[in-house]
Amino acid sequence: MTTLPFSPLDEAIYHIEGALDPLNIQVEVGTTQTIDVDRLRDAAVTACNAHPLARVRRRPSRSTDVEYVWQVPDDVGDVPVGVVDDGDLTTARSDFYSRSFDLTREPPVRLLVARGAGRRGGDRLLVCVGHVPIDGVGAVRIARSICQAYRGETPDADPVDIETSRVALTDVRSSTLTGRMDVLRSAAKRLGDIVDSPTAIAEDGVPSGDGWGFTERALSTDLTDRLVSNRPDNVSVNDVLLAALHRTIADWNDDHGKPAHKITVMMPINVRPRDGFYDVVGMYALMKQIETRSRDRRDPQTTVETIVDQTTAVREDGELTALYEALETILPRLPVGLKNQLPHLVRAVSNRLMVTAALSNLGRLPESLSLSGESGDSLWFSPPCKKALPVGIGVATTDGTVRFVFRYTLEQFDADAAERFADCYLAHIEEVTSALQPAATGFTAERVHVAER
Repeated sequence: MTTLPFSPLDEAIYHIEGALDPLNIQVEVGTTQTIDVDRLRDAAVTACNAHPLARVRRRPSRSTDVEYVWQVPDDVGDVPVGVVDDGDLTTARSDFYSRSFDLTREPPVRLLVARGAGRRGGDRLLVCVGHVPIDGVGAVRIARSICQAYRGETPDADPVDIETSRVALTDVRSSTLTGRMDVLRSAAKRLGDIVDSPTAIAEDGVPSGDGWGFTERALSTDLTDRLVSNRPDNVSVNDVLLAALHRTIADWNDDHGKPAHKITVMMPINVRPRDGFYDVVGMYALMKQIETRSRDRRDPQTTVETIVDQTTAVREDGELTALYEALETILPRLPVGLKNQLPHLVRAVSNRLMVTAALSNLGRLPESLSLSGESGDSLWFSPPCKKALPVGIGVATTDGTVRFVFRYTLEQFDADAAERFADCYLAHIEEVTSALQPAATGFTAERVHVAER
C-alpha cells in the first residue's frame, strides 16, 4: 500500500461535500445487451486496479495532522454492484447517486445495472463516482476501463504515474507579479459576491423530498452540424452552450415572474497535461464562474461576446491560477482540527457564494464507451448538484452525438418542469447558433419562451 497527500483540489471538494450534499458524478452507458452482473463485477475490479485513485481510501486523521492522506491499496477489493428493474429506475437512480461514499472504508466507485433501461430493451450501466478524489473526466475514464475489461480487453492504465500527474497541477500556479495580482482580484471579486449574490433559478412544480431527478436530451444531426461547423473562429462550442444557458435561465425566470440580474454558471476546466487530457484518473478540474448581467442578454450576439471575453481570459491571461493558489496557500497550513471546522463556515455562507447553475462539458471524447465493442452505446454524464446549486448540466459528445443530462434537486423542479426547462435550453442553443449566422438563417433576435408541454 502506498500513500498520497490530498491535493488542494481534493481537500476543497472534501470540505464542500462535508458542508453540503454528497458530490457524486453520474456516468451511464445505455446498451442493447443484457449485462452479466458477475462479469461486470470482475470487470469493475480490473478497471479500478488499473487506476490508483479509483481504489483509494482516506486515512483516518488526527486533529494534529496538517494534511489529509490517501491510502492506495494494491487491490481495490470489492466494487459494489446492484441490480434494479427499469420500472424502479427513477427512485433507484436518485438513491444511487445521493448516497455518500465512506472513503475510509470503500472505494469511490459503485455500479448499478438497470434492466431494460438501455437501448432497444437492453440494459443500462450506471456508474457513480465520488468527486473528492476524481473529476468528471476521470469518472468517464473509469467507465471506459470498465467497458474495456467487460469486453475481455486489458484496460488502458493512466499514461503517467500519479506522482508525475500531481506535480503537473503545480504548473497552473502563476510565477509572475501580474499573475499574483490576478489572484488578489479574483479573491476580491468572490468577496463581492457575498453582497451581490447570483440569481437563483425559479422553482417550478411540487417539491418531492430529497434527492435528484434526471432528464436527458440529444441534439439533432442538423443542429449539431451547424453548432460545430458554422461558428466564428473565436467562438467555441462551449461558448455557445454557456450563452444558451444564461439566456434560458433569464427567460425561465421572466416567465415565472422572477428577476434575473446577475447569472453565474460554474464551468469546470480540465488542467491535466495535454498528453493525458482524457486519460488520467484524478481530480484535475478547476472551477471558473462565467457571468452575465441583464444588459449582456439583450440579444444572443451580445451574450456570446460577453462570454467569449471571459473564456478567452481563462485561456490567455492566467486567471485559472487564482483558485488553486488560494487553496494551496491556505488549506495545507492549517491543522486538521481547524480544517474540520471549515464545513460549518462553508455551510453558513454557501447560499451567498454559490452560483446559479453548473455546466460541465467534456467535449468530444476520443473513444466511445461500449460494453459490446460495437458503436451505438449511448453515454450520459452529469456533474454533482446540491441544494445551493440545484441544477447541473453535463454534456458529452461521442460518435458525433451531443448528449445532455439535466440533473436537478427534487426541491427545484418536478419532472414536468425539468422537461420544460430542458426543452427551453435546446431552443436557446438553436437560437444562439442561428444568431451567429444571421445572413444564412434569416435569424431575428426574438425571445424564446419556455416550451409548453
